[in-house]
Amino acid sequence: MTEKLYLTYQNAFITDPAQKKVTDQSVIKEIEKMGLSVEKVDFKYDYSKEFPVSKMYQVNDPESPHHKNHIVAISQLPMVNVNGEKCSPKWIKNKDGSYFSDKNQFEVIVEDTRVELTRINDQADGNKNRDKTSWDPKLFLDDKEVLCLSGPNLLEVDPINNNYNYNVLEYDYGICKRWLRLIEGRFLERWIFEKNPGGTVRVNHGFTGPRLHLGQYAIDPDTEQVTVEQFAHAQYPFQISATGTFYPDANPETTTVDGYVRRHSVNETWSTLIVSAGNQVQDDGLVSIRTDFSSTATVDRYLNCHRAILLFDTSSLPDDATINSATLSIAINEKWSSAGIYVVPGYASANTVLHPWYFENIGTTNLGYISGDDIPELAGTYTDIPLNGDGISQINKTGISKFGLRNSYDFTGGNPPWEYPYHGGVRCRAAEYGDPCKPKLVVIYNTPTALLSPQAQQQIEQKIQQL
Repeated sequence: MTEKLYLTYQNAFITDPAQKKVTDQSVIKEIEKMGLSVEKVDFKYDYSKEFPVSKMYQVNDPESPHHKNHIVAISQLPMVNVNGEKCSPKWIKNKDGSYFSDKNQFEVIVEDTRVELTRINDQADGNKNRDKTSWDPKLFLDDKEVLCLSGPNLLEVDPINNNYNYNVLEYDYGICKRWLRLIEGRFLERWIFEKNPGGTVRVNHGFTGPRLHLGQYAIDPDTEQVTVEQFAHAQYPFQISATGTFYPDANPETTTVDGYVRRHSVNETWSTLIVSAGNQVQDDGLVSIRTDFSSTATVDRYLNCHRAILLFDTSSLPDDATINSATLSIAINEKWSSAGIYVVPGYASANTVLHPWYFENIGTTNLGYISGDDIPELAGTYTDIPLNGDGISQINKTGISKFGLRNSYDFTGGNPPWEYPYHGGVRCRAAEYGDPCKPKLVVIYNTPTALLSPQAQQQIEQKIQQL
C-alpha cells in the first residue's frame, strides 16, 4: 500500500456505508474467475476527488491465494467533482420556469432556448474556473429559420439510457427535437431527426465565451450543417451534436476520451484500405466504440473500416503495484458478424480529442483478443477482453493508459467475406452513453505490505472503520 493510495482512503466515501456491497457486474465477473464469492470481497473505497473515475475492492479471504489482492474498476466518467461532491446529473426547475443543473463538473442555467454553462474549476483545455459559455441556437432549413414550437420539457426517463432520470430537457422544432442531456462530466446538446427533413439543415449556435466541441458536421466553430445528400444517405434517428466535457482536474494527464477513427467513403481493396490514411473521426457519439466495416457494390472492394480508441486514467494504481490481471470491458450495442476483436496500443497525441491520423498510427501488437463467437449479441451486454502480458505492460500507473480496438480481419490483414451489401464487426457504447454502460478497465493487483509506517497503516484502518 502506498502514500498515493492512502490519500485516496483519506478522502473517499462509500456509496453504501452500511453494507459496502459489490454491485459492479464487471468486478463480480472477475471475482468469480478467482473462484470467490462477493461476500469474500470488501468494497474499500469509492470515487473520490483525487481519483474520480476509480473505485477499489479488496479480497478478504485468508484461505484464498488471492487474499489481500486489490481490484480496481476504472471508467471514463468523473463521478465526483472538484468539491468532493458525488455528481447528480439532473435538471431542477425554478419557480420562474427556468432550469438549473444539480451537482456535476459544471453549472448550467437554461432559460427558454438559451443556455449558460459555467466551469467550476480550471480545465485541461485551458479554460478557467468560472469561465462561462452561453448560446441561444438558431435552426435553419434551406436558409429559413425554424422556430421552437414547445419546450423546454423535462423528461422523466432518459430516452437514451433508462438508468438516468430527469436529466434531459426536450424542445420540439417540428422537423426535429433538441435535447439538453446531462451525465457525469458531460453536457450533451443533440438535435434528433426521426426522418429526412427534406432540405439542408444548419444550426448556428452563436457561442459567447469558450465554445463547446461540435460534432462531425461542423463547418466552422459556431455552425453545424447537414446537406440534402447527407440526409439522403443517413440512418435514422439521425443527430447533430455539441458536447462539453469537464473534469475535476486541469491536468491533461487525468483527462480521457473515447471514440473511433476510420477510413470511409472509399472503394478499395481490403489490403489497401487498412494501410491508408484515416479521414474521419467521432469522439462524442453514444455508440462510437466501433470495429465494423462495410463492402461496396464493386467485387472485393470495401467502403470503410473503423478502429476504436479508448483512454483510461490509471493513475490511481499504486506506483509499486504488481498487476496480476486486467480486463477491458465494453458494452455491445450491435453485432453484425463473427469477426473478433484485438486490443492493441492506442495512438493518441492528445488525451481529450481524437484526430483522423490516429487511424494509420494505431498499434499492431496483440494486447488481448476475443473471438467473434464469444462476443454477445444482446445490446447492453458487456464483452470482457482479458489483457495478456503485453496488455498489462501497456497500463500506465502514473497517468493515461491508451488502448485501441481492431477487428480480426483488420489486425491479421486477411480479406473479410465479400458480398453486397455486407456489414461486419461490432459497435459498442461509449462514455457518452452513460453509466452503467461506460467502458471499463478492471485491474487486479497486489502491493508490498510494509511501505507505510505503522502509524500510517493504523490511520488507514481507522479511516476504513469510520467509513
